[in-house]
Amino acid sequence: FYCVMGAPLVGPPAAFALLADTMGVETRAVQRRLPSTTMVSWLVTTPAHGILVDAFGASAVVRLGVTVCAACAAAYPFAPTLWAVQVLHGLMGASLACTGVFAIAVVANSWFSRRRATALAVVVAAFSVAGGTWPLTVAAAAGLAGGSWRAGMGAVAAAMVLVALPLSWHVARRSREGPEAASAAPPSPVNRLGRRGSDDNLDGMLRPWRRGRGLLATLCTRRAAAAGALHGAAGFVLLGG
Repeated sequence: FYCVMGAPLVGPPAAFALLADTMGVETRAVQRRLPSTTMVSWLVTTPAHGILVDAFGASAVVRLGVTVCAACAAAYPFAPTLWAVQVLHGLMGASLACTGVFAIAVVANSWFSRRRATALAVVVAAFSVAGGTWPLTVAAAAGLAGGSWRAGMGAVAAAMVLVALPLSWHVARRSREGPEAASAAPPSPVNRLGRRGSDDNLDGMLRPWRRGRGLLATLCTRRAAAAGALHGAAGFVLLGG
């Protein structure tokens, strides 16, 4: 989650000032266009992500999302124009819908038979760590290369291609895919609430969330903290530039 969600989402803004200088546009224009493109694409494609998970299973969808995002990250440092960068942000936003919290949670759910809420909380917490470290990593990589935003985004590309992509295929392989596997599985033991059912579907993933509803509030708090760290790092880069 640190690389899959953190690197492509909070890493690029640290290089926006340098990118704007290279492209010959205002920094504010870059800050308006690129994050908005990512988030709108994420929002629009999220319902389709749910349909894909129901049809093909969370594992296949996560692998698809990470593969597309890694390809976009690899192409990012070679983008010739701002429009090309914006297209890549749109594609990354769509891929992030496939690797969001619920898809990752369904996959992680197959790795743990106990304390699943704790495991999911640890996975989500990685995004907060990413919010505090990836902007600094991108800015440092760009600085070492003489102020090159392409070098800064090269760090994101390396993390996605060399770390996130292989691990996503390894981790997702353990999760059973598709509704057929869930229906063919033997009945699961009765849980504490006296309910019986498979944990490979969305309902199974949500049970630990219902037992620990404070996790949602924790997620919102961590996202807010990550956003604050991101804007602070971006301001530091702008002032330094």
